[in-house]
Amino acid sequence: MPALVKTTFIAAQSGTADGNSDVTPDAVVKLAANSADKSTASSARACNIAIIGPGLIGCFFAALLAQPNAGLSVQLYGRRLVLDKSIQASWLDLKGQPQQSLPVACCVATDWQTLKVADLVLLTTKATALDNVCQQLRSVLPKDIPVVLCQNGLGIAALVRQYLPNPIYQLIVPFNVAVSSGGASDEMAFTGTAIDAAANTNMTTKDCYTQVSGGHLICQQPAPAHPQLQTMLDVLGRLGVPVESVVDIRPVVYGKLLLNLNNALNAISDLPLKSQLQQRHWRLWLANLMQEWLACCRAEQVKPAQLTKVPPALLPWMLRLPDWLFNRLAASMLRIDPQARLSMWHDLQQQQPSEISFLNGAVVATCTQHGLPAPANQQVVQLIKQLEQQHRTLSEHSTHC
Repeated sequence: MPALVKTTFIAAQSGTADGNSDVTPDAVVKLAANSADKSTASSARACNIAIIGPGLIGCFFAALLAQPNAGLSVQLYGRRLVLDKSIQASWLDLKGQPQQSLPVACCVATDWQTLKVADLVLLTTKATALDNVCQQLRSVLPKDIPVVLCQNGLGIAALVRQYLPNPIYQLIVPFNVAVSSGGASDEMAFTGTAIDAAANTNMTTKDCYTQVSGGHLICQQPAPAHPQLQTMLDVLGRLGVPVESVVDIRPVVYGKLLLNLNNALNAISDLPLKSQLQQRHWRLWLANLMQEWLACCRAEQVKPAQLTKVPPALLPWMLRLPDWLFNRLAASMLRIDPQARLSMWHDLQQQQPSEISFLNGAVVATCTQHGLPAPANQQVVQLIKQLEQQHRTLSEHSTHC
């Protein structure tokens, strides 16, 4: 078993522990790898990375960037605090081979004012939380600190720029991340007391945040490169995490949206992703969703980036194939956990607002601007809004029972 990199718990704050990254952060999880090398400690103080939103993506990046040889100080902001576990990341290298980081233990701080010393902010909350989070950031974050956005959908950067004057960049994560638990208790609520976790020699269980589909990170990087952003990308590169830098991120955003159009359909089907993709009538609907967005991309004069083995223009054709032929040609696509579902399904189950307005809703809005029809995406938007209302009604009913 890899050695556990320990840190110190600074303090804890009262609140509610949950598994969401789309809530207003009210505490900080600071991940810092101890090292006997004083030069490493010095460089860690010189580059402070703040990660806001401890969901799957946020914890994946935190586990990577807090490695002892990374030379960074990492602070993870949010309500989800896993106090009794370490975290680690598993990813696919350039050859598609799985790699794994060291487990890193967490320590908890409470002061949002620590953002004033951040050198770079990685914003990994859900798109639906951006308004709230950005309002808080505006009051504490220096204007020259770069903010890197990791959300799906259209209009993300424009939304954040309404609140923050900071340099804004986007980082696209084209693969799915899943978490597996090493056992013991899953989460712990804040107690309001100080805890020394470094002295807890029993902290051997961990959560592993694992890349479960193909693809590599794609980050917007201006020319000349922004120094703090380049520092983070260099660290990921030294760890063996594939990262591509592009000046124009728009084609990548459009290509990722093409794939994300299935999030809503997976929620509507109420099926595991693998079962949904194996049924042709669901694939036909997805093909229509994609075809509407591809027509819109042509009107926008943007060629979506290819993020899968199949070129974007051929995805609708492939989805329309008979089951027997699709299952054969898409065998690699179907190598997924039989019970895995996409994020919007989980949002509905937890009575959380969905990102539909940034995904299929954005397709409808953009098609309307160009005078293009989008009936398939419009129907999906309406169905998701109906499901959101149904889940809210059920939640309110259960609350009053």
